[in-house]
Amino acid sequence: DWTKKCEALTNESYELINGDTYLCKDTFLSASVSAGLVMEATRKVIRKHSKKEKKKYALTLNRPPGHHCDGHNSHGYCYINNVAVSIDQVRHSINSKIKILVLDVDIHHGDGTQKLFYCDPFVLTVSFHQYDGVFYPCTGKRKEYGPSHLHEAFGTNINIPLYHDFTDYDMLYALRNVVWPIVEQFQPELAFYAVGTDGVEGDLAGPDTRLTPLVFGQICFELKQRCNKIVVVTEGGYTTSYLAEGFDSVLRALSGVGYNNVYSSSFTRLWVRPEMRKAVDFTRRDLKSKWNFPELIFDDSIYLLLCAFAFFIYMQKN
Repeated sequence: DWTKKCEALTNESYELINGDTYLCKDTFLSASVSAGLVMEATRKVIRKHSKKEKKKYALTLNRPPGHHCDGHNSHGYCYINNVAVSIDQVRHSINSKIKILVLDVDIHHGDGTQKLFYCDPFVLTVSFHQYDGVFYPCTGKRKEYGPSHLHEAFGTNINIPLYHDFTDYDMLYALRNVVWPIVEQFQPELAFYAVGTDGVEGDLAGPDTRLTPLVFGQICFELKQRCNKIVVVTEGGYTTSYLAEGFDSVLRALSGVGYNNVYSSSFTRLWVRPEMRKAVDFTRRDLKSKWNFPELIFDDSIYLLLCAFAFFIYMQKN
């Protein structure tokens, strides 16, 4: 029990657990405050309000993060799964069958969250993360949709593995063609938006990505159109300037003040990598027995023509 280990440490001592996560004397206090922050924000968002307050949002700048913790194992700098304990709180105090969305955009797979809710038909977990079988924590395969023998829970775990050099457009393409159609049918009453800015190009976590901080605000902007109660939770992110830019974008989208929807054009498909388009097609095919998906706006022939046209314009200008 790592909590007891903390009690035995002094102000000058520390202990390494699970190869990447350290304990110090105040680790339990810090983790408890982080979890308590998310729990309090959730309580304020979900509690009954007047009919005029149908929409309610909260943003927590909490650390340490929590999405790698599965209740038994603490790793990846995570000690308590902040979202999971908040969901447990809601279920015990309000409704045991409330439908909840967990949208995790940290560059690392939310393996703890997936493990905790994999067989739960009332929690839709979605994780965008880099996956190549080597990148930490080496989990989060695309075909892990939930237990196939449990019809209600199948299709409630969605992994979107992101490939090398993926961009904002890759994320948004998968979001709009896989995730949002599922969310709209699932109809969550509460959403946790777990933001990790460690996917931004150049972050100290060393991802092989080309994301910008602006994409996190865009995702929040689009989530607001599909869920009235949202709690934004902090996960990873190890470059302070990217954290600041990312959460500034999220806060603007959440408040509706000073946010510019810079990704509104359907022509963002022009910049989507072929690997992501294939992954989206495969995921839609695998889940068509569970969820309905609208037809894609462009077929491949039109896509190639538009790419050629864009390249022609570029060459003309240069």
